[in-house]
Order: sequence, then C-alpha cells, then structure tokens
Amino acid sequence: MNFNELCGDWDTAALSRQTDVPESTLLSWRKGSVPRQNSMGNVLKVAHFLGVPIEAVKKSFGVAYKEPTPLKKLFVNRKLRQVDVAKMVGIAPTTLNRLANGSRYPTVPQLEALAKYFNMAPQEFADHCGWRIVEEKIKKKPARVLAKQTN
Repeated sequence: MNFNELCGDWDTAALSRQTDVPESTLLSWRKGSVPRQNSMGNVLKVAHFLGVPIEAVKKSFGVAYKEPTPLKKLFVNRKLRQVDVAKMVGIAPTTLNRLANGSRYPTVPQLEALAKYFNMAPQEFADHCGWRIVEEKIKKKPARVLAKQTN
C-alpha cells in the first residue's frame, strides 16, 4: 500500500488542517517524495490521525526509519505543536526541536520546565524520555538501565 492509498479519499488540504502537517509536505509525499528522518513527527501525526500504526505509514514509503523519541510521541499524542510548548515553557523552539529529535539533552532547568508543563515530576519526565540526571546534567540512559526499568 502506498501513501496515496493509505490516505484514501482525504483531500490534502483537509488532511493538513486535521494533522497540522504542512500541505506542501503532504503534496510532496503524495507525489512520491520520501520523508526525511527528521520528519517522523509529521509521519506520526498522519498515522495517529488516520488511526493506523506508524509502521503502516512508514511502510507506505518503502523506507526504514528510526522510531520517534518519547518526547516527540508526547507532542503528537497530545496534539501539541512544539513551537507553542516552547513559548509556554521559555525554551527556544530550535532547542525544543533538538530535544524532541534526540540530538540534544536538556539542562536541568529545561527538564524541570518541561516536566511541569507535562504535569510530571522531573525524575518521572526524565525516565519517560530515557534521560538520566548525572551531576546536574542530563544524559541518555544506557540500554542496560532502560532494560531494567521496563521489567
């Protein structure tokens, strides 16, 4: 099944309004363009809206992708725009985008601000995102620590 078949009768403009994915992005996908890895948030939004597993949307492009980060999933599941959250918590939108993509880790004040926004304790939020606090710095949790927490 390709992306056009997956979207069915949905008009591109209507799908854009419903998912907050730019219409130009959806049009390029309909024409056969393949989303870049950093567009997985948009792919996740479309999958969530259409009620299909993200794997089905990824498969429609015929390319293997990494799983979206837990923070990116939070934005999509709660239908939040990163730019809006960034303004609310006082973090630069580019910084929040890097946090959501997993290319940067937050400072402790950023972690606390995001945890408060998502109504979680800072440690709970860090655990949810797969981060750990070490000497007042946030780092990615090693795989063995993550595995222990999922048991």
